[in-house]
Amino acid sequence: MAAKASSRLTQVHCLRIRRDDECSTLRHRPGTTTTKFMTRFSTSNTACPLRVGFRGNFKQVLPFRRKIQTKLPNMKQYTAEELFPSHSALGESPLYDAASDSLFFVDIKHHLVHWVPLSIGWDAKRTYTFMEPITRLDLVQGRIDLLAVQTRLGFALLDLSTGVLKRIASVRHQGEDGPELDDKVRMNDGAIDARGRWWAGTMAQDEESRIGRLWCLENGEVKEFPIEDEKGCAVLNGPVWSPDDKTMYVPHTPQGKIWQYDYDVKTGSALNRRLFAHLENGGMPDGLAVDKDGYIWTAANSKGKLVRFSPEGTAVAEVEVPGAKMCSCPAFGSPDMKTLFITSIADDGSSGHVYQVRVDVGGIARHKYRLA
Repeated sequence: MAAKASSRLTQVHCLRIRRDDECSTLRHRPGTTTTKFMTRFSTSNTACPLRVGFRGNFKQVLPFRRKIQTKLPNMKQYTAEELFPSHSALGESPLYDAASDSLFFVDIKHHLVHWVPLSIGWDAKRTYTFMEPITRLDLVQGRIDLLAVQTRLGFALLDLSTGVLKRIASVRHQGEDGPELDDKVRMNDGAIDARGRWWAGTMAQDEESRIGRLWCLENGEVKEFPIEDEKGCAVLNGPVWSPDDKTMYVPHTPQGKIWQYDYDVKTGSALNRRLFAHLENGGMPDGLAVDKDGYIWTAANSKGKLVRFSPEGTAVAEVEVPGAKMCSCPAFGSPDMKTLFITSIADDGSSGHVYQVRVDVGGIARHKYRLA
């Protein structure tokens, strides 16, 4: 939808304006596209009241004003290099295991989990094949033989010695439309917080219907977290947390937005939802990683790069990923945690390979799942 900008802005840009909440090209399912827009900025200063809460307890909070991605004039620039020729149809969830100095990652479309020792390389990989997609991987505290994984609609443990999945819990929509919604979604990204809660997002299979949900597994019980977007979200990614565990970040990928919440790690409540960053020029925030300085790294899916954001939401660095227009997820690893591993999607000229890049700051290791 076109909107009238201020005279100064019109003279400078002479571009069509788009609303912040409209979608660009979708990339989690190859071949899916919607209308592209020329720009992602907004001239509106409309205050939008929000209601946020957890477990049904909602609170009215202060309005936010729309903002777009800002960046420093001389951003730090990096270039990634190919690590593994994986040709993943939908590569996601790179996971570094320091105990074995190895990298795990998934190919969601082909239902694969790869385990690659970094000291030997791709020829020494071990690959597990399943009857359903595996969408997310995490380590298990005190166990080198297990991974915590997300299945199409559930949480499970993967026995690395046998390749067998042991179910923990399932996601089920409630109400009359529940079974129908279950058929239209699958698990996507997720993460475990500092107290062992397992957060996970579901996404629409068609990547257009705004029926995605955010869920939390705690003490064996799965509960839905209200994402507080009146229009809903088709594809949720993340979440991740700041180093002090006081802020939670959740990308709404097709909208190009990363939201942040005030997070109470003691109770698991997330309040005061507000916009953290809005990627420019149609970039879509996919997976997230956090460094020791509290900066957020995200894959700008469809743009072939990573972007590093300051805690204030300013873009301060970029990583070009040659050959991977659809880079999908970054994760820190290596002994000093200064290597970013990056998965990608094989579509639209994008390779689907795994990449790596050395950066100047170390990352924070992801929290591990705790067995009951």
